[in-house]
Amino acid sequence: MQNKSEFITLVKAILSDMRANNDLINTNNRERLLSYLGQFDASTNKLILDFYKINKTIAKNGGIPVLKEIINKFETKTF
Repeated sequence: MQNKSEFITLVKAILSDMRANNDLINTNNRERLLSYLGQFDASTNKLILDFYKINKTIAKNGGIPVLKEIINKFETKTF
């Protein structure tokens, strides 16, 4: 099982990439995010899948809020 700190680091890296690259997402990081499915609670799994579905190539109107929700959830320990 991958740990929570690695997960949140990945989410923050994806957010940073999106902000720096006009909402384009590093494909490897997007795919790595899927490797965390099933490791946390059902609502986190749903957020991961929501992000993945929204962000095949661009995240302008959905991805960033989902990532922020994931970060908030882990930083406030509501999982």
